[in-house]
Amino acid sequence: MTLIDDELETLYSKFQEKRVDLVKTDDDGSAAAWIEAEQKALKLRREEMKVRAMNRNGRVDYSIQESVLDFNPMNTIASHMSYWSDEDVSHFILSQLLSNRLRACRR
Repeated sequence: MTLIDDELETLYSKFQEKRVDLVKTDDDGSAAAWIEAEQKALKLRREEMKVRAMNRNGRVDYSIQESVLDFNPMNTIASHMSYWSDEDVSHFILSQLLSNRLRACRR
């Protein structure tokens, strides 16, 4: 985030101040829930930044068209279904899914 002017007050800054004040004056125990929600949102933003770091538009995969006018959703589906026929791709995907599960269980 770039700070332009210390005295510049935006709607977002007021919103942030109000949220911080709400946590400080916690009477009903909602601060813990708020902090947990903030941590989840921060984690989601980090993951989105990782995806966006791959390329400018944040796409993970592409379907290459044979010609400019060739847009057939069935070709796209067939292209993505062919991943599972390749043993190396399916092994990679399963190993990544299971490795994340093992790390989560160890914590």
